[in-house]
Amino acid sequence: MKCVVEKSVDGKNLVYSVSDGRMKFVATDLGCTILSIFVPDRSGNMVDVALGFGTVGEYDGCGDSRGAVVGRVANRISGAGFTLDGKRYELDANDGANTLHGGTFRYEKALWSSGATDDGVIFRRRSADGEQGFPGNVDITVEYALRDGGLFMGYTATCDSRTPISLTNHSYFNLNGTKPEGGKIEGILNHELQIDSGEFLEVDGACIPTGRILPVAGTPLDFRSAKSVGKDIAGCDMRIGGGYDNCYITGADETGMVRFGMVSSPLTGISMEIFTNQRGVQVYSGNYLEGSRGRDGMTHSKHDGICFESQRLNDAVNRAEFPGCIMNPGEVYRSETLYKFL
Repeated sequence: MKCVVEKSVDGKNLVYSVSDGRMKFVATDLGCTILSIFVPDRSGNMVDVALGFGTVGEYDGCGDSRGAVVGRVANRISGAGFTLDGKRYELDANDGANTLHGGTFRYEKALWSSGATDDGVIFRRRSADGEQGFPGNVDITVEYALRDGGLFMGYTATCDSRTPISLTNHSYFNLNGTKPEGGKIEGILNHELQIDSGEFLEVDGACIPTGRILPVAGTPLDFRSAKSVGKDIAGCDMRIGGGYDNCYITGADETGMVRFGMVSSPLTGISMEIFTNQRGVQVYSGNYLEGSRGRDGMTHSKHDGICFESQRLNDAVNRAEFPGCIMNPGEVYRSETLYKFL
């Protein structure tokens, strides 16, 4: 079915609404942020399954990258720095002694140029040499589109100097629905989650990889057979928030998308299947949402949303044993993820 793309203005920001007659997403040029994702429940009612706010202006005060693009390097970089070609680059230590999601200035706070496509929207921005402490100018394109029964997210980038890159989107999903009733929403602990991966990155108490890739067998991280998110969550590492905040190995090598898994809500009947060409997916169960603001003035509770952040392996810039994350001049970085709603 042909998509309808509508553009409007919210304060100083552009907002795009993209619908294919079955589902719809809304996004803005502030941080390439996904504001809403509407999909039908088992009764045909449209349900917003993405945590967000009622206006774009409210995102200025949000510090959890909600719905936004994350870069230049997603997740954590140990020691807030790295050495490349014999030169040390110092980054912002905004997560203890480490760098998280690019540092103090994040892509989510940047204004991107934007334009509509036949089935979505494209955002573009140049990340200048030295921004966030990273070397080289990087030209980035982010595409959101309704394709193959779901929300497609595609990222491309080129550079003029060797630099690390790993982009992702940080949407918090809640398939129960994110419109508060009585000031609250139903959390994601009742979601049924199935993950194809049998391996994950071991991390220390600061969520920094140790370099070891471990089997999920015999751990709370084993979702090879579907189970509720809350079933074994009490056994998760309390040092990282008392929930899931783990990078699973997908088996992808960036040449084509593979299936990562599926999450479903027994409450609404909505299911979402995840595909990506990235080697890792960080599964984060909203461990630190407690007390944060949300849609319609609500206050969130812990585990109100779950993230599936497709990315290169965490701290790869400091881990020679991991596949590289350095982009060279003349190369094109490509990352693709599809959230398919069933």
